[in-house]
Amino acid sequence: MTNSPDTADGGPFTPLDRYVMELFRTVSPNGGSLSTVSTERGAEPGLGSVITPHPPASRDPRHWLDPEGFDPGFRQGP
Repeated sequence: MTNSPDTADGGPFTPLDRYVMELFRTVSPNGGSLSTVSTERGAEPGLGSVITPHPPASRDPRHWLDPEGFDPGFRQGP
């Protein structure tokens, strides 16, 4: 990243952006997150929770060509 890491190279993210996002994907400093969502239960709306385990979601082979590899170029799968 010696040549303008903060300059977009034709995509929506700069090389530095992609490097940092890929670093967080492979290192996963946070094991997961809890989100609150609205739910419909019969006639009454309510609240529910969704737990997202970050490491398994970030290494799902359905989304990444090399889920265990480090690739700041974001070669996503099918």
